[in-house]
Amino acid sequence: MTSLAALRHLVLFSFKVETSTEQVNAVIKDFCILKDKNPGLRHHEWGTNVSPEGLNDGFTRRNINCPPA
Repeated sequence: MTSLAALRHLVLFSFKVETSTEQVNAVIKDFCILKDKNPGLRHHEWGTNVSPEGLNDGFTRRNINCPPA
């Protein structure tokens, strides 16, 4: 049986307390421009890591990259 499920690459981030908002925004910006620089990425998502179960283990941000199916 062959699966055609799309591959998704998840990266979770945790920033030190002393990390400024400007530094966090610079990381977000750098990840967001990856899609424009890498034709192998079909889709990109960035956001906060929210776990209703409280299982985020200190990781506050997430990035998901999806290569072509």
